[in-house]
Amino acid sequence: MRNLLPIGRFSEVCRLSIPALRHYDELGLLPPAAVDEDTGYRYYSLAQAGDAERIRTLRFLEMPLPEIRTVLAGDAARTRQILENHRDRLRESADRQRYAIALLDSMLREEPPMTYEVHLRETQPQPAASVRGQVARAEIGSFFGTALTEICSLVAEQGVRHAGPPFTIYHCADAKEAEVDMEVAVPVAEPVEPAGRVGAIVVPGGLIAATTHAGPYQEVGPAYRALAEWIQEHGHEYAGPRRSAPRRPAPPRSERPPRRSQRPLPDAPRIETPGGGPAGRSRFRESRLLVALRGAGKGGLGRGEARHGHPER
Repeated sequence: MRNLLPIGRFSEVCRLSIPALRHYDELGLLPPAAVDEDTGYRYYSLAQAGDAERIRTLRFLEMPLPEIRTVLAGDAARTRQILENHRDRLRESADRQRYAIALLDSMLREEPPMTYEVHLRETQPQPAASVRGQVARAEIGSFFGTALTEICSLVAEQGVRHAGPPFTIYHCADAKEAEVDMEVAVPVAEPVEPAGRVGAIVVPGGLIAATTHAGPYQEVGPAYRALAEWIQEHGHEYAGPRRSAPRRPAPPRSERPPRRSQRPLPDAPRIETPGGGPAGRSRFRESRLLVALRGAGKGGLGRGEARHGHPER
């Protein structure tokens, strides 16, 4: 065992614990240079200290062990790809942590209740091209972006004109479920020919209630609750799944007095914002929320206000 270090000494050199070194040996990630046949004692060479340091560093960075194995294999191109991907994951995690801190700060400021204006209007049936899927909540933004790209590509290929901004239909979004049954849709002037994942639908016309949520989509809960309260108070009933349409907020008019509404919260992490996807955070900072209704209700067409407290964090 000349020029080899026993596991205890090697542990001190590479700053990995003895249990960790045994674990990495069992995984085949960092096997010892030699094992005493009589005692089973492990010995390592100083040349292995470099790999041990990489493992220690990458584990500190929470890189999965299968990816560390690939890094140690020495393929430069593959290693670079893995490191870049993990760097992106860390950035997203840091975004979530900063956002969580900002939300806690917002709660500590004890901001006043938010006010939402609810509008009623009649709509006509609208053809649309759409992609529907069962989506994990963490993947909503990615699904939105990918589906929208597929829809727009097909619409362009078939020479069909857009008839409005994209929107999302939430067929089932029970907070207790791990996945959401959602459909990304683009209104079109005439029906498309389905291809691949893209289908053709017609959004029914009729009475809808709508409000606008300003800020990250993660904070949309109070707006939906305000809609539900308004619908109940005015004697309406739901007639279909809820819909949301991200949009850019209009610039304020100089003559318009400041409106008491939601206080925009800090930028949300891109992976949870519909439309954010891999390209970054969504360009949209408002969402138009719509619910189809049945029944005339108590007040007919018009608008009203619904007030709601702080969003669930």
